[in-house]
Amino acid sequence: MTMFENYCGCGPSANTRILSGSVSTGPPRKPLRISRIIVLKSLGPQLIPFTQAACIYFVLFLPHDAISAVACFIKCLPIISLICFVILHGNVLPTTTKIGTDNPSTYSRWILAGLVFSAVGDAFLQFSAAGYFIPGMAAFGLAHVCYAVAFGVQPVHPLSGVIIFALAGSVFACLLPYLPGMFTYAVGVYLVLVSFMGWRAIARVPFLNDLWTWTKLACAVGALLFCLSDLMIAIKMFYSDFPLSQVLIMTTYYVVRIVL
Repeated sequence: MTMFENYCGCGPSANTRILSGSVSTGPPRKPLRISRIIVLKSLGPQLIPFTQAACIYFVLFLPHDAISAVACFIKCLPIISLICFVILHGNVLPTTTKIGTDNPSTYSRWILAGLVFSAVGDAFLQFSAAGYFIPGMAAFGLAHVCYAVAFGVQPVHPLSGVIIFALAGSVFACLLPYLPGMFTYAVGVYLVLVSFMGWRAIARVPFLNDLWTWTKLACAVGALLFCLSDLMIAIKMFYSDFPLSQVLIMTTYYVVRIVL
């Protein structure tokens, strides 16, 4: 269950009934779905800090490898704002209400962990010129593990996994001649982790029936954009820089954060 579904009241708690002042569970009933437009209008203002932080980053547009605490803070600020958003609105902590205790969302907790590792990864990559690129990759690799756990292992959907890992293998084969030393192993492991995350995000969307939801579809699109952003970083880092590389990389990166 995503934070959006949790906010809409479409999760398991929607089947709970209140009888004579007590809580009981009965046969599953069709959950009450609040209009997505209403929810977006409610959540939109709460994402303003993230939007403002991202705008500050693009306005200042400090060099991506500037060894500066200020540049590091500005780069991490949008993710820090999302961490605060998930803590406040993602149901990551148990809350007590008049009808009992509302259990925290496992999905939101893993997404929160992924955001924390991402912020750490952003900080390391800002100091990549000082030799912190591989620690940054490790932090983002752990973030991908957290996202994959949030998405779950069911349904399996092996075909999408085969396609994604085949594409990842092709990318690795193309990059291999340009990978020096330890980067050969680091990039290989990272590709496995990001591909696994992308597979789990796509596999949870039942495209062949009408059971898919916009939130799951958004996660799948976000996972693909994450892979695209990482691919652009790899091309810039190991092969050749290209026009507007930093703009394209960071734009896709911040869009990913919204849809995940």
